Amino acid sequence: MNKNLEQLIELSKLNQQIDEIGPQIKAHEHKLEKKASQIEGIKLDFERTKQTIADTQISVKTNNTHLKELNKKLKEITKKTNKLKTQKEVNAVQIEEDIARQSISFTNDEIERLQNIVQLKKTQNKERQEKIKEEKKLHDDMTKVVKLEIKELNAKIDEINKVKSTLSQKVDAKLLVFYESIENWAKETAVVKVRNKACYGCFMKLDNKTYSMLKLENEVVNCDNCGRIIYLDDEKKLD
Repeated sequence: MNKNLEQLIELSKLNQQIDEIGPQIKAHEHKLEKKASQIEGIKLDFERTKQTIADTQISVKTNNTHLKELNKKLKEITKKTNKLKTQKEVNAVQIEEDIARQSISFTNDEIERLQNIVQLKKTQNKERQEKIKEEKKLHDDMTKVVKLEIKELNAKIDEINKVKSTLSQKVDAKLLVFYESIENWAKETAVVKVRNKACYGCFMKLDNKTYSMLKLENEVVNCDNCGRIIYLDDEKKLD
């Protein structure tokens, strides 16, 4: 195989290795982001519940004030009973007293309901506080592991880039510029194999002239369809 082509194939393979490492780093970073998002979600629930507790406690206070007013009103109604002269007046006051007692009973029930809500929400937030502590600990432990893994992956990229740098110095300067111009848009598929007369970059069939030039292996050949640098796979022996 043409030496220049061999060097370009090797460069392309090195770039593929780097491109394969990139998603691995992103996957590790995503794990940390996901865990941090979970913690923020719990914190948000905690703050919402905290506000619900505050609002409910205001409602309890309002109902307690209303309850005091109702009790005061009931005492005033009771005092009026001793001064009544007719049955009509007695009946009217009795209705007023019944309404007051019903309102007091309803208000007491409402206060109890609201207090139960406050207690439930406080219990939930206490559990959330513990959950936040646990999740933060997991996040911290995960961060240490992930940072180490990312560091190792970046070290691999550095090693590959060193090999690339050494190899690039051996490649013909004009050919390297040509390769890099294709790499800008084709990325890791700048150099691809050909099987069954088809380019494995665009998967289109090569014309006979291009395929014949490829078989000679005397120079670097481009796909006549997509422009990628192509080389003949070992299957050429079967053609």
